[in-house]
Amino acid sequence: TYCYDFPLAFETALEHLWESQHPGVKKPCKKSLISVKELVFSNPESSCTSLISVERPPGFNEFGMVAWCLEMSTPEFPMGRKL
Repeated sequence: TYCYDFPLAFETALEHLWESQHPGVKKPCKKSLISVKELVFSNPESSCTSLISVERPPGFNEFGMVAWCLEMSTPEFPMGRKL
């Protein structure tokens, strides 16, 4: 599985969740049910560095590990919940 497919899989799962389990609940007026930001080290040369969010095309990561900050609009948290 290509790691960049996971956010798309989460978005598809959210669409199905809203449609099947909560047909009477109104979805939020956002463009998308999920917002994804990739996280990278602020200073890759240091072992003690913080993470910052970036927007770049899939596959431009420099390391073998990818991390994201996701904000998902679920029926339980229609205004969004960060993961």
